[in-house]
Amino acid sequence: YAYAVGSRGGTQNCGPGLHIVDIRTPDAPTYAGCFAHAGTGRAGNGYSHDVQCVIYEGPDADYAGREICFGSNENAVSIADVTDKSAPVAISSATYPIAQNSYIHQGWLTEDHRYFLQDDELDERNGLVLATTTRIWDVSDLDAPFLLTTYEGPTNTIDHNLYVRGSWAYLANYRGGLRVIDLSDILNIREIAFFDTYPANDGLGFDGAWSNYPFFESGSVLISSIGEGLFVVRPPLNETSSEEGVELEERIAVEVFPNPTVDFAVVTVRAQEPDDVTIRVFDVLGRAVAEVGPVRLARGFTRNVTVDLSGLPSGRYILRANGASASVVQLLTVIR
Repeated sequence: YAYAVGSRGGTQNCGPGLHIVDIRTPDAPTYAGCFAHAGTGRAGNGYSHDVQCVIYEGPDADYAGREICFGSNENAVSIADVTDKSAPVAISSATYPIAQNSYIHQGWLTEDHRYFLQDDELDERNGLVLATTTRIWDVSDLDAPFLLTTYEGPTNTIDHNLYVRGSWAYLANYRGGLRVIDLSDILNIREIAFFDTYPANDGLGFDGAWSNYPFFESGSVLISSIGEGLFVVRPPLNETSSEEGVELEERIAVEVFPNPTVDFAVVTVRAQEPDDVTIRVFDVLGRAVAEVGPVRLARGFTRNVTVDLSGLPSGRYILRANGASASVVQLLTVIR
């Protein structure tokens, strides 16, 4: 299904909310339903500026396997169950004080569906915050989301579109360019890379990095920059900075095959320096469900380690390889 937001025209007029389109037959899309979360939006009519819809695999068992939409609705975050396209149901909404709330513009879930990262396009411009601010919502209980913490970036530029892949979030921050932040410790978020597409200044204008696409298997990221064009970059992820913050050195490299998998995964691990590496697999609730190691690795040496996954149900898992010098995280999918 495709979800158009703010779509007011066409044969089926869904007003300011979601216009749901069945695209299972791509050359003959059909209308499937509408949804507007009453009471949200500046006019209270359910206007949704942006939305992410997922088959829910998060910690709230009440909604496991349901299709859930997370809307950025100007003055609130909207959560809705759209499994039945003819009769979507509002689950909850959440907001923050009007003194900090200018325009809830867009957001994206973490891979485990536990947190929702959200930008406010106008709070920087209107002087409501001192630095580029990303809000992190705890949505582990879909009926009762709450604002867990905020991340303040190194500039005060306006934020626009952000996306999450693995343990990293990719923020297109207009004149601040692309900013990549590490989410592995959600309460201690840090920036690990950036690329400035608008080097003239870091002011509060609507210029520069408008959006980005970080979902290529190669690790390349596309940046669309207003006036400057298209940039293709590759952030130095899976690399750990030195204490001085000058050198970047790849300490541990991990590859997982097959992925998705059924009963086992072969993890290829290479260490830059001698290290003892332990491989653990966690479910979406953060529980360790499999472990191998520690495995001794010599300098530059590669080993293949088999992890038994035969007792695990279908779903998304987090594989973490921990050594003394670094930690690497990859997503793993088990299918039955």
